[in-house]
Amino acid sequence: PILGQTEGGRKTTVRDAKILPEIVIYDPSLTLGLPVAMSATSGLNAMAHALEGLYARDRNPISTLMALEGLRAFKLSLPKIVTSPNDTDARSDALYGAWLCGTVLGAVGMALHHKICHTLGGSFDTPHAETHAVMLPHTAAFNAAAAAAELSQAAAIFGGSIGGGLWDFSKQIGAPMSLKDFGMTEADLDRAASIAVENPYWNPRPIDRQS
Repeated sequence: PILGQTEGGRKTTVRDAKILPEIVIYDPSLTLGLPVAMSATSGLNAMAHALEGLYARDRNPISTLMALEGLRAFKLSLPKIVTSPNDTDARSDALYGAWLCGTVLGAVGMALHHKICHTLGGSFDTPHAETHAVMLPHTAAFNAAAAAAELSQAAAIFGGSIGGGLWDFSKQIGAPMSLKDFGMTEADLDRAASIAVENPYWNPRPIDRQS
């Protein structure tokens, strides 16, 4: 149960059981009109929850199983949705992945990837899902050596290295690949790095402004 809120150009999150809805309906027919591009980036956004859940400090065997199953569901469903947007089975599999990844997000803490995305969205008004999509291969590659054991099964799902595998997958489904697409400049990146290290989240690999 997490609430994200932005004030004064800073995005923060709040965890509280009161945020939980009484009921959630997953109906694939309601997603058939969702544009392919938004379906792809939203899926990558959900995958980021699962990937960071794999190396979270408070992970557990159940959250790890759910994270891996969620990644598998999206690996299979998103390419099908891109080529056949009205494929209800693929849409159903994507919602299954969304439920798994969302449950992981609510169960364990997040790390560097989410800190960077919160910084970019809160301070530079970049689009939420698209920002997650762009950053996911890079943050995964950054943490790969420090969380090699935790990410090994995810790497196997996408083939090769986890960063390279996610990059290839993102490109395959037509996701945005660069922050430049959102108007970010080198000066913006410099400022974003400063903001991100002001109050960093825990991360398996130590971070500083230079890294």
